[in-house]
Amino acid sequence: MLPRRNLFAPPRRQEDMFRMTEKRTYTESAAALVFEFHPSEPAKSVFRIVESPTGDPRVHLALVPLSPLGVLILGGENPSQPREVFVTGEVYLKDARRLAPLAVPLAIPRTRFGAFAVEEPGRSDIYILGGSSPDVNPADFSEVERLRIRR
Repeated sequence: MLPRRNLFAPPRRQEDMFRMTEKRTYTESAAALVFEFHPSEPAKSVFRIVESPTGDPRVHLALVPLSPLGVLILGGENPSQPREVFVTGEVYLKDARRLAPLAVPLAIPRTRFGAFAVEEPGRSDIYILGGSSPDVNPADFSEVERLRIRR
């Protein structure tokens, strides 16, 4: 049997700790929870919280894995104000172990949508499909949006 270990690192910001202890919804996050697995030394594997550069909690977002870069976090909405829909994104940079704002915004604010990547040498094309936004005409979501990420 393996020795017991605490795999959870508490948040660094006081407001995040307060949110975790006082308002347990588990439906929002202003940070990413990352599991770092160390195959050569599994006992050193740990869950780690990575702070968001914006601090904005998001729900109903799209996650798009990008190898070898990391993961894109696109769009979504503010759980306390559902009419606040994001046009922004973030990228989890695996090697730097941090979240960074995405320089390219979405064409329109989107929540509750799908996205996937088609990867080619030196670039990734991100295709964004469907979604909704309270202030956008539903017909605007019928076209597929493409973001090009160069590596």
